[in-house]
Amino acid sequence: VPVLPRGKGEDGRSRSPRNGRGKRSAPVTDQFPKWKQHVETFIELNDLDARSAEMLRESAPMAALHVIGLLGTENSFLLRGVRTPGAVVATRLRKAATAMGPRGEAFAQLAKLMED
Repeated sequence: VPVLPRGKGEDGRSRSPRNGRGKRSAPVTDQFPKWKQHVETFIELNDLDARSAEMLRESAPMAALHVIGLLGTENSFLLRGVRTPGAVVATRLRKAATAMGPRGEAFAQLAKLMED
């Protein structure tokens, strides 16, 4: 049985895995350099109480971006038809923490979601 050489193929291109497999993506703060401004805009537009605003400001960047709807598809930026926006933010923060796993990794539960 012939053994194929590893490394570059006949076309000269590397056979190493591309983005997402073997390489880490850029930190969320590099992808969203003005994430703190987006959080402040969210707080102002949704008229959050001081406690909820502080919880959101102190959360990890990726969790905050999930809560305000800039990462993922579950949440929206504007909270409409909500009686207590602070409760919505607290729930979203809890869900974001669960989705990111104990070490703050994004999509830590992905394997669980992919199971049949």
